[in-house]
This record gives sequence, structure tokens and C-alpha cells, in this order.
Amino acid sequence: MNKLLNVQLAFQAYILGESSDLPAMITETIDLNKQQRIGLYADGYVARLVEALSANYPQLKQFVGDKLFDSIAREFIKQHPSNVYSIRRFGDELASLLIADPRYAKRPILAELARFEWAAGDTFDAKDALVLDAESLRNIPPQEWGELKFYFHPSVRLDYFSYNITQIWDALIDNKTKRAVRVKPVQAVLFWRHKLDMLYRQLPYIEAYVLANALKGETFAALCESLCQLVPEDEAGVQAAKMLMEWLSAGIISAVKLNSA
Repeated sequence: MNKLLNVQLAFQAYILGESSDLPAMITETIDLNKQQRIGLYADGYVARLVEALSANYPQLKQFVGDKLFDSIAREFIKQHPSNVYSIRRFGDELASLLIADPRYAKRPILAELARFEWAAGDTFDAKDALVLDAESLRNIPPQEWGELKFYFHPSVRLDYFSYNITQIWDALIDNKTKRAVRVKPVQAVLFWRHKLDMLYRQLPYIEAYVLANALKGETFAALCESLCQLVPEDEAGVQAAKMLMEWLSAGIISAVKLNSA
């Protein structure tokens, strides 16, 4: 058993590119030498991880093409060997590689698309929870609204992109192409899941600003106060309430509680 364990550990080390005595433990056959026999498994291991990245980033692969994606995937595997039990979690640092590696950093859209696609997958995989509708708030006394804090569905994500990312993504979903164009200001995107559908929506700057503060746990009164920096004071409450109704309609709020509760 100890001999088998030693072979298994040596095999693992070899596959991961670490120092290993595996070649000395392998016998040759008439058809294959040691390196060829080991290579059948070593190459297969890398190929399976490339397939996993392809499954986790199908739109990025479509955007860059099979050849470039294969190169990106193999470089990622070299720098980030799999250390997770679920293959779905393999590749979470791909955007970081695309930012850091000079070969890919000259095309920032690649990292942004990887980040968008990972957020979309995270949204779909998030835990489920109940959501509230507008009727749920009907019995809250008006004097308590200022102290309300909002708790969002676990699938909710808010991120910012420097390119026309939603237009590029929509085109890829339709098997079309869309030229990457830098946008100013940055494009805020809300991700969430409704039942089994992953949804996303580009947000206007003001809504993204308010939602970001709501996600941080600010009360409704604080949201209105911060909104006064962007719109006339007499419009802040109405606009904040309108956004809240839209969030409830979209199904992204799971609970509301009084700040003192």
C-alpha cells in the first residue's frame, strides 16, 4: 500500500509540474516509452481543465476564438493549478491573469468580459432566498420608512465596466459580434437571478450610486440624503421610492428591517 501511495503522490507531483521521481517508477512497453505513457495522463489532465474553463467561459472563448482561448487556458492552468473540489469554481482568477499578463493586458476587454462572465455564473449559482414585493411594505408606518434597511437576494451583484460590455454580451449570445468601445462614464451592471434565469441590466449612474449605498446597508433616509447630492432635494424622496419599487418588482430584495431592530 505504501508503494502504491508513493506512486500516486509522485504522479500527482508530475502532473502539477513539481519535482517527481515518477519516470523512474514507470516501465516502458513495446509501443510506448516512459514519457509517452506518462504523457497520456498528463496531457489528459490539462485537456480536462481546458474543457472546464471552456464550460465556465463559453462567451469569452467565442469572443477570442478557439486557438487564443486554448493558449489563455493553458497559461492559467500553469499559474493556477486546480485546488477546488468543484470544477465550477475553477477559473475564478482568470480575469486577474488577463490583467497581469502583458500578452493579454493590451486588450483590457478580455479581462472585463471574463469578469462579466464569472459574475453571471456566480449569480446563477447563488443560494436561493425569498423575495419581497411592493405589497410587503404596505403596512410599514410612514414614520418608520427612514430607518428601513434593505437586504438583497444572494444572487445580486453590482459591477462596473469600462467597455460596452452588455452590448458585446448580447451580441455573443446571439452568435454575433460587436466591436468593443470604451464608454464614459463606466457602465454599471446589475446581475441577479429570477427563478432559473440569470438576468442583468445596465443601470443609469444615479440608480447605480443609490443601489451601491443600499448594498452597503444604508437606511432609506441615508439613501435619500445621498441622492440630494445628485438631484434637487424635493425630488430625492420620490426618486428613491421609485427605484425601490423597481427593485421590488425585479425581485432583488429579500428582506427589510428597521435599523434599530
